[in-house]
Amino acid sequence: MKNKLLFFGVITLAVIIGFSLIACGGNGNGGGGNGGNECSECEEENCVCDDNKCPFCNEDEEDCICSGSGTPGLEFILNEDGLTYSVARGTLRYAIEIVIPAKHNGLLVTEIAESGFFYCTDLTNITIPNSITIIGDDAFRSCTSLTNITIPNSVTSIGVTAFRSSGLISIIILDGVISIGDYAFWTCSNLTSITIPVSIKNIDINILWDCNNMEYVFYGGSASDWNLINIASNNPILLNTTRYYYSETNPGTPNTHWRFVGGVPTIW
Repeated sequence: MKNKLLFFGVITLAVIIGFSLIACGGNGNGGGGNGGNECSECEEENCVCDDNKCPFCNEDEEDCICSGSGTPGLEFILNEDGLTYSVARGTLRYAIEIVIPAKHNGLLVTEIAESGFFYCTDLTNITIPNSITIIGDDAFRSCTSLTNITIPNSVTSIGVTAFRSSGLISIIILDGVISIGDYAFWTCSNLTSITIPVSIKNIDINILWDCNNMEYVFYGGSASDWNLINIASNNPILLNTTRYYYSETNPGTPNTHWRFVGGVPTIW
């Protein structure tokens, strides 16, 4: 009788331990959990980036891409190279907040698809990872509740009418973007400021067409840098809006330069 009780006691203990291990493995903290992140540089699976800086390899954001699972419901389209994905809204037509992951099925998500989030009228916040290099044509067209967005420094191209008729009040384009397509911000009637990086080489036709409330153009370089940009001639609002040039230190001349204060463009 004692042997039988001992046997059943051991079995019960084993079952309890087994369920405990399963529960621990499913909380997102274990390696391979769906909520885990992976650093693209050192491939650490439990990486939780602080401002896109990996705590394991300590790489800066241009080298470290921390990828989580993103918002469920997104659609991923395999690109022609067979090695990367584009992303679109999928079933998230009425989502308020969306997080785009840096990876899907182990491959980098590098593009926001053409018309990818078109007419997501309830969208107020979207997180774009620093794996994205292209924002496609009409990507955020008619996202009327989207008031502010920061374009990460991984992006090199913003497509034609990418933000047309959106609710943008301000847009910050970090250093990395090379070209802005035709009518990119057409009829963003609430837009008051745009931050353009020194990396920009080409600005196409009328990127700020019908943006009649524009007040500030914050440019990330000097006046001589600005003159080197290939700007299409039909850009009256861009060229006529008061422009400020970047300076990390006070230039001594008021209302001519700007710098970031807490991530916000601020005039000296």
